[in-house]
Amino acid sequence: MRIDATRIAEPGLGKLVDLPSLEAFVEAHGLEDERQADQIAAYEAEYGTATQRLSRRARLIKRQLEALRWLEGLVAQSPRAGDGVAAWLNPSLAEKLEAADIFTLAQLVDRINGLGLRWYTGLKALGEAKAQRIVDWLRQYEASIGLQLGRHVVRPRSELYRHELAAVVQPATAIRPLEKFIVPAELDGRAGLYRRPQAQCLLKANNDYAASPAWLKSKHGLTPEQKAQLQARRKQRDTGVEQGLDWLQTLSHTQRAYRKESERFLLWAIVQKGKALSSMTNEDCAEYRDFLADPQPRTRWCGER
Repeated sequence: MRIDATRIAEPGLGKLVDLPSLEAFVEAHGLEDERQADQIAAYEAEYGTATQRLSRRARLIKRQLEALRWLEGLVAQSPRAGDGVAAWLNPSLAEKLEAADIFTLAQLVDRINGLGLRWYTGLKALGEAKAQRIVDWLRQYEASIGLQLGRHVVRPRSELYRHELAAVVQPATAIRPLEKFIVPAELDGRAGLYRRPQAQCLLKANNDYAASPAWLKSKHGLTPEQKAQLQARRKQRDTGVEQGLDWLQTLSHTQRAYRKESERFLLWAIVQKGKALSSMTNEDCAEYRDFLADPQPRTRWCGER
């Protein structure tokens, strides 16, 4: 491994002279009418020593590569979820991912699973071919990384069934849509500071999470005809039986606007402030207003347009 292969082909340790091709040599020496065997003999007589050195160099490089592959098997480690993308991917690709705040393999898998087929949209100079190579590599090392890419990432969202979409993002007490948000029992607002006894409430909901969709339903929604048209466009991923919060997928523009604000306030109160929504004070609401003007940390609260 310590032998410098480039020095073998340098006569007298001088600059390596590029050897001409046999055809160029024959033409330069006017040997076109000679037999090919004589042409080769003349070529070897002229460059024989340098040719032998080039052959020695090639043999040494081959043995060095074999040694490197043997060493790789002894010391190489498999990729892990917390490894940086720069440790495994081409530097130019890694730079593009890091520019989008994707620093680890786990973050990369999260983005691909979260956005699906066209996960690379919005990343500069990262097209379909490069994105597919990354997906193929991640699938190859799923066992060592410990994270799997869903089957949904190779199909357009319009072709996915409801249960496939539902499996993309797991429910959690974190930044999640209303349907996937788990409210801790101690922060569900059953005993909220400003909650009135059930007998004095106009909503049947007995906690903050149930109150939010109940309030949304009171707003002007789509007509039955509009709902039917919307569901018809999604028939390939709709069972036709409405369950739980399925109705949140067929909201009017008014309801969608209200949903965004109520969902955001609920998430902030519990995840950021650590308080039940029905325990928010006037000062808490003023703090939330300031948060809306400048959401921090932005990497947690603000997604791509």
